[in-house]
Amino acid sequence: MIRSFYSQLNNATNHVIQNILEKLFYTAVTVWCLYLFVTAFCFTAYEVPSDSMLPNIEPGEWIGVDKAGYGSVIRLFGKEVNTPKFRSIKRGDIIVFHFPEGDTVLVSNPIRNYYELKRRKDAMAVNCADDDKARLPLSYRMAYVKRCIGLPGDSLSVVNGIVYINNAPPREIYKTKVWYYTYAPMSDTINNIFQEIPYSWAETDSAKQKVLLTKDEKTALANKYIPEVLDSIKRYVRDWYDENTYPYLKDRPVHWTWDNYGPVYVPKKNDTLKLEGDAIFRYGRLIEVYEKNELAIRNDSVFINGIYSTRYVCRQNYYFMLGDNRPNSYDSRAWGLVPENHIIGRAFTILWSACPEYGGWRSIRWDRILKFIK
Repeated sequence: MIRSFYSQLNNATNHVIQNILEKLFYTAVTVWCLYLFVTAFCFTAYEVPSDSMLPNIEPGEWIGVDKAGYGSVIRLFGKEVNTPKFRSIKRGDIIVFHFPEGDTVLVSNPIRNYYELKRRKDAMAVNCADDDKARLPLSYRMAYVKRCIGLPGDSLSVVNGIVYINNAPPREIYKTKVWYYTYAPMSDTINNIFQEIPYSWAETDSAKQKVLLTKDEKTALANKYIPEVLDSIKRYVRDWYDENTYPYLKDRPVHWTWDNYGPVYVPKKNDTLKLEGDAIFRYGRLIEVYEKNELAIRNDSVFINGIYSTRYVCRQNYYFMLGDNRPNSYDSRAWGLVPENHIIGRAFTILWSACPEYGGWRSIRWDRILKFIK
């Protein structure tokens, strides 16, 4: 009788443990499926390692990205599919997207941009063997974060560092950083001032300093130090040609620069592009890579899929992206337009913020955690 009691107790205990394990298993599977669903269709997070979005996003911050309704590409059962699209991007939105030039990478150094290295005739790209190059599907390409400045159908230009959309400056309620020159008669005094300001250094003339400031920071600096310490603060315009400025017209009559760029038209779906003059250089990658056509240029004549063409009809929308840290941002001025199918979602909040230069608790920027991004 005692043996029977212990046997029943043991069976009851095993049954309870089995029920608990089953519930834990089903709970774990449900949570995992819910996590996959949310990160694929609704919400995800990315770390921002660079300073290209200063002052609104700082290096070392994790940002929350709203993916719902932007039609992002996900991998499902080994195939890439588009999620439902029912929302549009607004001018000024901070957008996370797959890097447009990320379709080819070097296996030995996948972080570097293969196409940029090739343009600069870097030995790493020029001498690489075929087995050191890899083609990446869209969903595997590196994620970038920039601010959408040009929408489909816009004509955009940058004149002396000022952005113009359809011949007028856009209303910018967010902060951007640009270079300024400060001039002072006493180099020792100005050096002491700028020891406390990041991203500044002396030029050949030690009384002239190049400093990265927002408009508000520039005004505060002028009010505090002019005329007692500083003579003046003037905007620095980067007007020298960089061979990595899209569309790479080094051997053509038109030379765009970082602060004098364009005008460039941002195509929208069903737009007809006239392939005249330098247009093929501006839109050649759009036609060949983003919209998957065979493109050839023979004696200044354009052939698309083997047919002589003077026009091309776009099959999707495109966007022009800039970083808020305008002088130090690798953006559409360097690699061109962002296709709509590359969009992942809109960044809207800072989930976590820690300074990469420090460790432990003192690296955490408590005042920036859960802060909404403008």
